[in-house]
Amino acid sequence: MKDGRAIIPFILLILLSVGGGAYYYFFVTKEEYPIVREIENLDGKIIEAKLIGKSGGFLFIESPPGGKRFEIPTYKLSLKDRILCRRLREKIPEPLEIPEEKEPEDPYITLRKAKISEIQERIRVTKSEIESNSLSETLRSKRITEIKEYEKDIRELEVAIET
Repeated sequence: MKDGRAIIPFILLILLSVGGGAYYYFFVTKEEYPIVREIENLDGKIIEAKLIGKSGGFLFIESPPGGKRFEIPTYKLSLKDRILCRRLREKIPEPLEIPEEKEPEDPYITLRKAKISEIQERIRVTKSEIESNSLSETLRSKRITEIKEYEKDIRELEVAIET
């Protein structure tokens, strides 16, 4: 009889250790977001997901391929994933940034910009001809006049774009 009582404190110590460990595991240590893992629903379907938050009875996930976000009710998850959800701290994920849509550029402006680029290329080629010193004086003065005309055309196109 005496041997039976000696084991009771030992059993209580083990139960206290297990209970304290479980308490520490579930309530003190919390997983940090984001968590990338496979989650499973009650039907056994498994998906790779990034857990980004939890609020109430919902788990917020982001699918890695497209970055789409979903809310999944925790009651639809498998037992092991519901246990994980209990360990997660409450956090509502940051809203997604919606990229600003650029207004399509007017075709008129696009064509004028293309024309300006084309004229600038002509100016560059003409200046390189002049700098090569391989042109006669008459041809050289003609090229300088062409450059002035090109620059005038560019100014006109720029004014047309602005208005």
